[in-house]
Amino acid sequence: MFLNKEVILFVLSAFISFILFNYVFSIYAFKFIALPNKRSSHTIPTPAGAGIVFSFVNMLLSSIYSFWIPFLIFPLALIGFYDDRYGLKSIIRFIIQSIVVIISIFYIVDLSNFSFIISLLITIFLFFLGVSLINFTNFMDGIDGLIASNFLIFSFLAGINIDSSFFSLSGSLIVFLFYNKSPAKYFMGDAGSTFLGCLLFCSLLSSETLLDGVKLILVFTTIYSDAFICVLRRLFNKENIFAPHKKHLYQRLCLAGWSHNKVTCLYSGLTLLMTVLYINSSLSSMFVMSVLIMTLGLYLDKKKAIPFLKTD
Repeated sequence: MFLNKEVILFVLSAFISFILFNYVFSIYAFKFIALPNKRSSHTIPTPAGAGIVFSFVNMLLSSIYSFWIPFLIFPLALIGFYDDRYGLKSIIRFIIQSIVVIISIFYIVDLSNFSFIISLLITIFLFFLGVSLINFTNFMDGIDGLIASNFLIFSFLAGINIDSSFFSLSGSLIVFLFYNKSPAKYFMGDAGSTFLGCLLFCSLLSSETLLDGVKLILVFTTIYSDAFICVLRRLFNKENIFAPHKKHLYQRLCLAGWSHNKVTCLYSGLTLLMTVLYINSSLSSMFVMSVLIMTLGLYLDKKKAIPFLKTD
């Protein structure tokens, strides 16, 4: 049974988010219209940037309870919000992401017991992991409800296992999903996806043991295996991995006729399954299920999705 703190956080977060979405963001939403193009998965102009709401609410309520990580990474949401409105050069986004990732590493991770060389190697590895998670999350935010539903599941898990302040994210994401479910009224945009990706990264850094961190990233097997494998395939084909495209498995399933809801339910259902294993099973069980999920992805890639090489 949840303590009063968790209930208060959840309800307060949902209430504040409802007010902000309905009486603040809705007023300015027309300024953040994302127009469809040939690489979009939506067909009607839709406001982006709505992720600033749940990012702000999570930052605000977590700070009240002295959990400072959302406050630390909130600049990503602000830069993403600006990018959703005006656009930014990729190098500027990368610089800001790099600064936030490096600050997060030194704020959370204690490297004092390691030699300089070992500390440097760990920092470099964590840096690439952090930047990758931020951008992979952004890459996967391409259809209605996909990232929001998966991170809603994560927020409950993190609220139980990492810090109860994550329930403020749960309440806000539930409200956001009412606007982001298919057909989406709002998109989270970079303001939401980069914030969520970095929040997951910081949660990994905050894991009590390496085992816990590995299990946590395995929870997101469905999401990040899609993103990672897509990058590898594009590199193999000598494509520009930073150029917009529709080659992720989730996108090619939609191109093959699957609805946004069907793809989102598949991905979030598998994430929920991995979450249950995280709570109740060992690393080996999660690893086996992770392999099975990627095998399912291979089957869908070969039998159900539009072929990779036939997609722009």
